[in-house]
Amino acid sequence: MPMTKPSLLVSYAFLLVLFLGPIGYSQEKKQERLTLATSTVGLGRIPLLVAQEQRLFQKHGLEVNIVYIRGASTSLQSLLAGEVQLVVGGGQGTIGAAARGAPVVIISNFSSTPNQLVALPPITTVDQLKGKIIGASRPGTSTDFVLERLLPRVGLIPGKDVKLLPTGLLVSEERLALLVQKRVDATLANQESVSQFQHKGHPLKVLADALAFGVNSTVDFSTSRQILATQRQQLKAFIKAVCEGIWLAKINKEIAFRVMQKQLRLDARFFESTHANYVVRLHPEKPYPIRESLEAAIEDMTPAIPELKGKKPSDFADSSLVAELDKEGFFEQLKR
Repeated sequence: MPMTKPSLLVSYAFLLVLFLGPIGYSQEKKQERLTLATSTVGLGRIPLLVAQEQRLFQKHGLEVNIVYIRGASTSLQSLLAGEVQLVVGGGQGTIGAAARGAPVVIISNFSSTPNQLVALPPITTVDQLKGKIIGASRPGTSTDFVLERLLPRVGLIPGKDVKLLPTGLLVSEERLALLVQKRVDATLANQESVSQFQHKGHPLKVLADALAFGVNSTVDFSTSRQILATQRQQLKAFIKAVCEGIWLAKINKEIAFRVMQKQLRLDARFFESTHANYVVRLHPEKPYPIRESLEAAIEDMTPAIPELKGKKPSDFADSSLVAELDKEGFFEQLKR
């Protein structure tokens, strides 16, 4: 994907800005500003919202804004243009951009993505998918990489046992809509979208959970090489605040539930399951970039990006900030 010069963030019609930290916050020292780009503000971002409510960014001397930008390439363009300092999203985008020469790097993991292979009755088992059509996303996307890795692990060979239909749809809800319309027999979607459709009365059957089969697509924090070199302390403070948000969301259900209700408008009936399936399950206590997931991403993308041949995770990830926090005992202090 060629990296073109992006427009200013204000030119995006779909821009959503969330101010992390209340206006007029009284502070003894100047707050350093950081802007984070994200493609979603859903259940997978609960620790960020906890950090907002509990003023954890301000605690560590930061004023953090979140901007919503749809699409990894657009977010990375904004990063390179200096419009944002951090991007949270799939690590594949950063790896692909860096392989083509963009000075971007993954600095920490944030979470795993809970992808699920789902169908509608009468299909209730993986074996019943043989000879059927699975609605894929778009070739080269993380969703399709996960699907292609998952199917052999559940006993299905793409192109032989099942047909993959590229829908071009990047959003889980749109692929699930195709499934409900019976235009495909199954699809891969994130757990949040599956739960929402089930809540609406659609009897979706989860045939396989990608994480349970060892297929992980990670969500990572990325920045530019220049920002990593010149704003290390701010980035380190950001990671500390996020990790505190993760830890607090895990141990204090009241705070996590309040965020789910007030900021995500989630039905109270799903508080417990969301806490277990998202907050506790997906977010790490020590956010080192996950080597196995990055290796899989490199392997998956190499056919389309020859520059990745012979590359390793350390070429695209710098875990020095997390390592410093680990050495300083920060993660152990959170448990006290």
